[in-house]
Amino acid sequence: VAKAKSYESSGDIDATSNLANDKVWVYSGTADTVVNPKVVKTVPTFYQSFISDSSNIAEEYSIASEHGRCSKAKDGATV
Repeated sequence: VAKAKSYESSGDIDATSNLANDKVWVYSGTADTVVNPKVVKTVPTFYQSFISDSSNIAEEYSIASEHGRCSKAKDGATV
């Protein structure tokens, strides 16, 4: 959080206030061998410093999957 605020002050990143109304989904599969799930579980704490409504931060850590990233398919389904 301190580094983000420092980068913001120096103009290296946009204003963190831009995150205030964002929605964030934090995901880590139980079989992830790329990023340790313990590390991923620290991410919501970072966002809680900037997002005004904590219900906009969703977390999922129970799905048996390897490392990946969800995105919308052409038909609009989340894959």
